[in-house]
Amino acid sequence: MKVHGLNRAEILVADPDAAQATFTRLFNGAYFTSDAGTHGRPLECRHDWQHGLELVHPKSSSDSVGQKLLRHGEGFVLTVVFQVENLADARAHLIRNGFEIQYEGEYSRHPDVEIYRQLVLRPEQTHGFFMTLMERRWKPGAMRAVAPQDPEGMTVLGINRVRILVRDPDRAEETFARLFNGARFRRCGGHPEGAPDCRIDWDLGLELVGPRECDRLPGQAPEPDEGSVVSVVYQVDDLDAARGHVTRNGFEIQSETDYGACDDFEVRKELVVKLTPNMSVAFTELRRKG
Repeated sequence: MKVHGLNRAEILVADPDAAQATFTRLFNGAYFTSDAGTHGRPLECRHDWQHGLELVHPKSSSDSVGQKLLRHGEGFVLTVVFQVENLADARAHLIRNGFEIQYEGEYSRHPDVEIYRQLVLRPEQTHGFFMTLMERRWKPGAMRAVAPQDPEGMTVLGINRVRILVRDPDRAEETFARLFNGARFRRCGGHPEGAPDCRIDWDLGLELVGPRECDRLPGQAPEPDEGSVVSVVYQVDDLDAARGHVTRNGFEIQSETDYGACDDFEVRKELVVKLTPNMSVAFTELRRKG
């Protein structure tokens, strides 16, 4: 199968209106579309396609998703969606490689798309990481670009990657390389000697971090489950502008790191904002060498 990369993260929220207002302010503008019914279940979903974010609000606590909100709280990442070229090819690849599909859905009745299909993998086979593969093609003119609300604020270019906790990085790297039909994880440069294991596939938008690295990320539980998304990272055009924007808008910066020239980048800088006890959002400025 051919994987185009990360499409979006779906997070659980208790109050979709408040969450939408928060992310619109955080992202310096956003455009959310609402889908009141998903899979015939009592869920309200709001999508910000430009930034790669979906807010999922369970309307019933008896539903399995509602139980996850009660158990984990707001900001818990329900699933992460990767876009593929062809879902039939993806399905065949997964079956050949021993991965089991938990659910598959067809959503091409959506008025703005020509094709919209998804399948969900069983997280037991992906180190607890709950992930979805999607094939989607928009109708011409369906996507709406959003201009920044504050011209002097930051410009968010889109979702860059997700960080997930793994107990055994070597085994996890082998699993995801097999799952994604090849992957190129690189040890993170710019970390001090002796730092915990950290590996990134920049094309996939996936970062594997060891348990100690996860514990160092602000606002996380001391021992999150394997496969937990410990941070969602968004790319910005200018980290100085991002810093000014988030502080002016009342968000607290938990940490900031300048990795210098490392890996394929001449500039790699990040700052982390804590939104809920379950969710940290990072902003990164990246400039490739050459």
